[in-house]
Amino acid sequence: IGIGDVSGHGLSAGITALIQQAAFQSSVFTSLSLGKLVQPYELYNIVNKVLCRLNSERIGSDKFMTQNYFYEKDGNFLFAGAHEIALLYDNKEEKIIELTGCSKETAFMGLSSHIDSKTSSGTFRMEEGDILVLYTDGIIEAKDHFSSQFGLTNLSHILLTHYRLNAAELIKKILSKVHAHAIEG
Repeated sequence: IGIGDVSGHGLSAGITALIQQAAFQSSVFTSLSLGKLVQPYELYNIVNKVLCRLNSERIGSDKFMTQNYFYEKDGNFLFAGAHEIALLYDNKEEKIIELTGCSKETAFMGLSSHIDSKTSSGTFRMEEGDILVLYTDGIIEAKDHFSSQFGLTNLSHILLTHYRLNAAELIKKILSKVHAHAIEG
């Protein structure tokens, strides 16, 4: 699983996202074809090198991006990268766990081909009934009329109070609350 966000908007940002997606897909396909599990930090390093080379050398773009990669097997997750803090609803403990290791543990993609994201490696486990929420900054940075951001606290509150909803309903609830925050203030 991957989630990320490219800096800026427009054609060069879109091309950066496509480069990342192509590099990600080809790396995963190659690893599966060879029967070798590529750790999330290795995947991050590979994709970053491709992104740096094509982005700066081929298209002359200065775009960079946040990105997290997750690998799951039997409820155990490995992850690496630098994006937003992930939220995990722990059903057994009935609490929210902020996976802070998903944020700012390595350099953003596209800035330097010399990144070693091993420092951003982390693990967590999910049990039945647990919920993992991954999002981009458009959710937590949505502003009301007073420039007050929606924030991680509000997102956590929604998850804590609506954890019984299925995934589609939970997404709809989050988007509804963010929209109301931005419109109504």
